[in-house]
Amino acid sequence: MPPGVLFAVWDKSTGRPDYIPPYYEDVPMLMSELVDWVNSREAKELPVPVKAAIFAYQLVTIHPFTDGNGRTARAMANYILMQNGYDLRGFYSVEEHYAADLKSYYESIQMGLPVNYYDGRNDPDLSPWISFFLESMYKAYKDVVRVTRSFTESAKVKLAGLGEKDKRLLLLALRFEKHLNPSTIASWFEVTPKTVHNWIKDWLRLGLLEPATGSVRIRSYKIGERYKDVTIEDLGFEK
Repeated sequence: MPPGVLFAVWDKSTGRPDYIPPYYEDVPMLMSELVDWVNSREAKELPVPVKAAIFAYQLVTIHPFTDGNGRTARAMANYILMQNGYDLRGFYSVEEHYAADLKSYYESIQMGLPVNYYDGRNDPDLSPWISFFLESMYKAYKDVVRVTRSFTESAKVKLAGLGEKDKRLLLLALRFEKHLNPSTIASWFEVTPKTVHNWIKDWLRLGLLEPATGSVRIRSYKIGERYKDVTIEDLGFEK
């Protein structure tokens, strides 16, 4: 190993150095330059995810610690994202998505470059790594959207804002009538047709009901699209 080298990252399977970081004498200067860069106008003009990706690569490549450089780099990248509105309230986790495909993670951050820092890792074309970083973000955000939509569309959430009267209306439609007319609703609730007409206005606004026939003279109604998959069990009534 060249004199002045702090240590190497070894490949356990081959016994060869996988990466030789910069000389330890250079690390303070390199870290100072990295901090100056991340606070520079040049860095601030970059899209935040690209800035975070570059910072993560540079930190793990400078390798200032004997252990935990990758974890620190990923945590700092996440911090940069969070400080700029990309935190998704803690749902986004780079660790989770890197762990799912470690091979691609290591290949993307190493990019087939020479083992020694000074042989090209100090100033490479970061396109492969940035592409991987952004793709990982895309997958994570897509997962958050999927889970959020699934939760939002669950029967429990749909019914949370409904009152007892609203649920009884759904019960009527589910148990007896697919299409409801005002007289049937009035009989079910034991109220006057005038009262039902006022209720229907609210139910249409809530999306609980929608017209089943006609658009001008509406004679009957059906369960709204948002609530069509609700079941009697969801309502808490027995069949």
